[in-house]
Amino acid sequence: MQEPVAQWQFWIDRGGTFTDVVARRPDGTLVTTKLLSEDPERRYDAAEAAIRQLTGVGDGPLPHCAIRIGTTIATNALLERQGEPVLLAITRGFGDALTIGNQDRPDIFARDIRRPAPLFAEVVEIEDRTGLPLDALGQADKPKGRMLQALAYISKRRDNPDFTWEMAGALKISTDSTPVDPSDGDE
Repeated sequence: MQEPVAQWQFWIDRGGTFTDVVARRPDGTLVTTKLLSEDPERRYDAAEAAIRQLTGVGDGPLPHCAIRIGTTIATNALLERQGEPVLLAITRGFGDALTIGNQDRPDIFARDIRRPAPLFAEVVEIEDRTGLPLDALGQADKPKGRMLQALAYISKRRDNPDFTWEMAGALKISTDSTPVDPSDGDE
């Protein structure tokens, strides 16, 4: 028997085809369910439907619960080259780091090396070690059009913990883009 918990706990994996859910009831027992991620004839949201199914709540407010949701949808869209093009903003001097990669060569003696296209459409190198965030993107560096964005810092600015968010704001302003996720690994 599992230890009792104060409330329902849910761990949800929302994939392109299925949504998998593991839940811990308040009595501590674990239960699981798997639903189609998209099933408009039956429900609007698979995660909510799973919570309602497992808790036994039909219509009305859901019980107080802890929810953790992960998804592979964005990763799959990126790998399949679907959706908006991606802008990579990376520390100056490392713009070709993802293109160079780790020098993996499955056929060491091949003369004609074929690499897959990079996942990003454009790269902007930024001065993330010195200077002000708004000065990091010069006029010549500003990408054209609408793009999703990824920030990659080689060394984190310990002296300015808000730098990542300031840079995200500068990128959004300079590109008139969709929201930026400035995840820096410390969250």
